[in-house]
Amino acid sequence: FRKDFGISKDDIVFLQATRIVPRKRIEISIELIKKLNNPKAVLVVAGRVGDEGREYIDKLQKLSDDLNTRVVFVGDHIDFNRKLTGERRKIYTLWDAFINSDFVTYPSEVEGFGNQYIEAVYFKKPVIITPYPVYKSDIKPLGFKSIEITPKLNSKDLNLVKSFINDKEKVREMVEENFELGKSHFSYEATE
Repeated sequence: FRKDFGISKDDIVFLQATRIVPRKRIEISIELIKKLNNPKAVLVVAGRVGDEGREYIDKLQKLSDDLNTRVVFVGDHIDFNRKLTGERRKIYTLWDAFINSDFVTYPSEVEGFGNQYIEAVYFKKPVIITPYPVYKSDIKPLGFKSIEITPKLNSKDLNLVKSFINDKEKVREMVEENFELGKSHFSYEATE
């Protein structure tokens, strides 16, 4: 996966796994990568353009170009099943994207619930989030831990993200705790 998209083994992959629609505020993720000022940081946008047209993705591509930021849009290479196209091009799954990421960015303004959040918990990935209403009322009170940032990305936000980049044990503790909470609250057994 990484090799196909020009990402090295030691790069720090931030995954934006959501659809590409304005309420996901993907520009915050792009700005985060820029402001981290880390040549190893790369944002992988794995979602597809939503039913709201191409205007937003065009805006995001221009922003990433203008900021000279490492952003890879891979949505056209993601599907429900792995396969090879007629041109022998590999198609991956969203699971592949999660497995090959180090962090998940989730700067959504509004969510019905937050499926990508639960998927990040399942894959034991730390989530960088701008807390949206349902997260604050239904997910965080269960004890889940996230790297909470503001939409304006101040120096406190950047220092917080950097502290997790530089402390693998801190990340491990967070994702393990979240995984156990996920089993308790969102597993098939808990749902049943």
